[in-house]
Amino acid sequence: MSYDAGAKFSSHGHPLGEEILVLSGTFSDESGDYGTGTCFRNPEGFSHSPFSEQSCEILVKLHQFSANDDSHVCIDSKTSNWLPGQGNLKVLPLHQFESESVALVYWPQGEKFHRHAHAGGEEIYVISGEFIDEHGRYPAGT
Repeated sequence: MSYDAGAKFSSHGHPLGEEILVLSGTFSDESGDYGTGTCFRNPEGFSHSPFSEQSCEILVKLHQFSANDDSHVCIDSKTSNWLPGQGNLKVLPLHQFESESVALVYWPQGEKFHRHAHAGGEEIYVISGEFIDEHGRYPAGT
């Protein structure tokens, strides 16, 4: 979702929650200003009036929270401590609830990962660069 400079929405809630990653610019609401790289989760029952003074681009996921998942999370990926992953990968865990695990993964160019499976599926959003696997090539924004 892209916000032009000065764009705003009236107050609204998000049944079954909302998850946002700020891709560029600054996203704001009455609870604060969130710059590029900020990830947050607003559980069901949270309402806000979002806006952007300068403009921003955000990745938004709606209606995906489990019924008992009521955690509010806000993490600035630029100032958080990333954990070492397999090989040269770095991982920033964002949220864990029941079988759901949400994380940012920094994957250096040329790094290969061992074949693996994800019970229940996997969702990947490529922020920058290109992700390649045996099924295809996925550029930034896919």
